[in-house]
Amino acid sequence: MDLGINERVAMVTGASKGMGKASAMALSEEGCKVAICARNQSDLDEAVKELRGFGGHAIGVCADVTDEDDLERFYHQTVAELGAVDIVVNAVGGAAAGTVDTMTDEDWQLNFDRNLFPSIRLIRLALPA
Repeated sequence: MDLGINERVAMVTGASKGMGKASAMALSEEGCKVAICARNQSDLDEAVKELRGFGGHAIGVCADVTDEDDLERFYHQTVAELGAVDIVVNAVGGAAAGTVDTMTDEDWQLNFDRNLFPSIRLIRLALPA
């Protein structure tokens, strides 16, 4: 499939496994330059190796997106090495499980801190000035 995104710069969080990795692979297959991040360096290195195996241009940055400094470092390293960001995929996983009546405020805060706020922060960084 040709989505017309060849040579675009994509950032994918949570990209060493699962949906994040699958998203990064699909973007690479479309010809995107892909920057991925994850917390585990060895998993990250393996994912970058696989992305480059497609013949694509990929970088990996070990980062915890819940840490604002790590998130900013991921963004700035991406721009420095690949150029301005065109595509952002937020695929960090993991959440406190439960139902509205069983989850505590701490559970909700964990979910927002892990899944919502990093997404908003990265999109805000990537928006054109």
